[in-house]
Amino acid sequence: MIRGNVSKLALPASALALSSMMAPVAAHAAAVGVIANGNSTSGGTYYSSVLLGPGGVLYAVPTNGTSLGHGSVLQFTPPAAGKTIWKQAILHKFTGYPHDGTNPQGSVIADKAGNLYGTTTSGGLNNQGVVFKLTKPAAGKTVWTETILYNFGLNKNDSSQSRAPLVFDAHGNLYGTTIFGGGSARCGDTGCGVVFKLAPPAAGKTAWTETILHRFGATATDGTLPELSPLIVDAKGNLYGTTGNGGKYNRGTAFKLAPPAAGKTVWTETILAQFGSGVNGDVGGASGGLAMDKAGALYGALSGGGTGFGSVYRLTPPAAGKTAWTLASLYSFQTFNDCNYPNSSLIIDRNGTLYGTAPSAGRTQPAPGLSNGCVFSLKKSGAKYLETVVYTFTSTPPTPPAKGASPQDALVADAKGNLYGTTNSGGAFQQGTVFKLTGSGFVP
Repeated sequence: MIRGNVSKLALPASALALSSMMAPVAAHAAAVGVIANGNSTSGGTYYSSVLLGPGGVLYAVPTNGTSLGHGSVLQFTPPAAGKTIWKQAILHKFTGYPHDGTNPQGSVIADKAGNLYGTTTSGGLNNQGVVFKLTKPAAGKTVWTETILYNFGLNKNDSSQSRAPLVFDAHGNLYGTTIFGGGSARCGDTGCGVVFKLAPPAAGKTAWTETILHRFGATATDGTLPELSPLIVDAKGNLYGTTGNGGKYNRGTAFKLAPPAAGKTVWTETILAQFGSGVNGDVGGASGGLAMDKAGALYGALSGGGTGFGSVYRLTPPAAGKTAWTLASLYSFQTFNDCNYPNSSLIIDRNGTLYGTAPSAGRTQPAPGLSNGCVFSLKKSGAKYLETVVYTFTSTPPTPPAKGASPQDALVADAKGNLYGTTNSGGAFQQGTVFKLTGSGFVP
């Protein structure tokens, strides 16, 4: 197993400047259509986003439901011309311990052949989750084939319980995080989580090889318990992510893991930001991941940032000859008539506008209407960022939120600028929805 080294970067207290308190703008053109309602037959309750495949096909991973109750992987095919109903297919029903995973909470990713890869939080041989692959049916066939690539929890120091999506590098290796495992006593018997790598089988072999790249919590200022945060990988093979806890103020960190130098084996961790200082509204809560723009700047959301209702931040790479990344707040969410507590990753359009979801509030509804989470955008306007509440999921008691409520994860955009996502609750059966958002203003 490989242990990363921690390189601490001090951030000045003034680095996190308060954003403008400009009132959010309402968007009137945006509309949501429900693609599917979570249910007990095919699966329901979505903690993850969707995968957009060729031809506009979507893949989603409800965490529970189905006749077995362990979650599933679903495929949604767009309606034929002149139709409105998306075709739904169950690609896999998880069966749980000991031969399969259960309770998937991260979205799937695809390789160039269209095979799907993902993780579960429990199940498998050690009941601590698995990494799985779903292989596309052969020509003329319809059944997808599952292969368990790795069972978490091989020993007390191994990775355990992954809640985040995987990511590929240019060589076909898979990378991910687990919220527990790693053996650090700082988090008790469960460990503080890890970053792991799975290498494809060598020629003539079938087993994937796991390597622990970093064990969180090894020092007092390292992050702990990476939650829903997916990793991102740059052209040099560096990995970037966040932790929801730990760090200097115990409110999470943003980190970078650099690959070993030639002839070496140890990945090197750099702490890019320590959240939760309390200075200028930095309250922390980094459960969502990072997004990178063309210049290498990183963007994310803090569920407890700003005045406590969440914020969006930017991390700018060091200037030449420097080592510290610059942390700045771009927007602080407001108490009323605004989105609250964002905890997902952001996406960036061609113009640099940021889009994200928040599981609570949104535009205030006329009484007795309720706001049940929202989609927002942040567009640069001079030196400030202007927020728009793009869409608010609403309901009028006692009528439940028909189009969903509490969106928990990142959005996905197609080539026309339509956005796709999931909600954690609401819908026809109160088990969440898969939705399509049109008219958001996203520029692909």
